[in-house]
Amino acid sequence: MNEIILSGRLLAEPQIKPTAYDAEKMVCKFRIAVARKYKKKDGTVPSDYFFCEASADSAAGKFVKDYCHVGDLIGVTGSVENFEYTDEAGVDRSGSVVRVQNAEFYARPKNKDDSEVKEASSFSPTEENPFE
Repeated sequence: MNEIILSGRLLAEPQIKPTAYDAEKMVCKFRIAVARKYKKKDGTVPSDYFFCEASADSAAGKFVKDYCHVGDLIGVTGSVENFEYTDEAGVDRSGSVVRVQNAEFYARPKNKDDSEVKEASSFSPTEENPFE
């Protein structure tokens, strides 16, 4: 079983880009920072960073692109894919990406003018896996 559930904050605006293998197929790419459940001795909370992709045609991809912005707290479910490639310098590299199937919006970041976190409704599409 390969299933992952994450909630974290968007690190940058989501981008629509072609896939590496098919220039006509577009994906919504974004990164989220997921806070760990503990604090360091200095009081900071460490985070892990995840690269995420959703098919630009999927409900999840359209939702993230149209409604989610830097700093928003979102939840995603999907699967993890590992990949290997050779960079421009000829060095073999590897990485992983979360293939997002569902996305939920949890909250906007605190605003200077507003002491409360702005909450929003969640969205969880029920479509087939767009990566198959």
